Amino acid sequence: MAMRKNRLLTRFPPALQGKLSLHREEVDLSTGHVLHKPNNEIANVYFPLDCIVSVTITMADAGMAQTGIVGNREMVGLDAFMGGKALNQTAYVVEMPGKAVRVPADILLAEFDTNKALRDVLLRYTQFYVAQLSQNVGCLARHSVSKRLARWLLEMSDRAGNELNLTHERIGLMLGVRRAGVSEELQRLAERGLIATNRKSVMILDTDGLAGAACECYSVLQREYDRLLGKMGAEFDA
Repeated sequence: MAMRKNRLLTRFPPALQGKLSLHREEVDLSTGHVLHKPNNEIANVYFPLDCIVSVTITMADAGMAQTGIVGNREMVGLDAFMGGKALNQTAYVVEMPGKAVRVPADILLAEFDTNKALRDVLLRYTQFYVAQLSQNVGCLARHSVSKRLARWLLEMSDRAGNELNLTHERIGLMLGVRRAGVSEELQRLAERGLIATNRKSVMILDTDGLAGAACECYSVLQREYDRLLGKMGAEFDA
């Protein structure tokens, strides 16, 4: 099986990729591992290969919600280029285990200050990240749980494959929906032949059908990423 790459990392200038090879390290990340805690200095930046990282916010009542997903087309640690600390109340938690490329933040920050090509890539990624957050707000306000769930499953499968080892309770926590409600919606998708599910996992069976069940936010953000950072297959060689 071909080695997985991080799509954003492959957009970095080829000369910089060679320089980073002296500092980059492939690491295994386990479920629940907190990469960056709220308001802490960011020592390392992570580029997921086949793991999933949740961007989470904790409210005053200790309730938690997912505000974003980071996988093999994104990075963890963008805050390092905008002040050096993780945002207050925001944490980056490994949702699904796997591998990632780890790079010291100070190495990339020094390059960011002097390398226009890298700066352009990261500024375009920042634009996409802001667009993703804005789209998520609109999605939460306007779209039904069933459409949001279908979109979320597609976005997870794009980054981690069609077999998602996640419990209904965990999915509900990330979507801000009761577990019982998630189970009901998953069962409806299963009855349509779009997925197969049990208490601990979800298997995507019909990607096109699931896309038809999802809200427009899924395709909107796909197009925005491609516009800003290039379509799949257009990357530099890593």
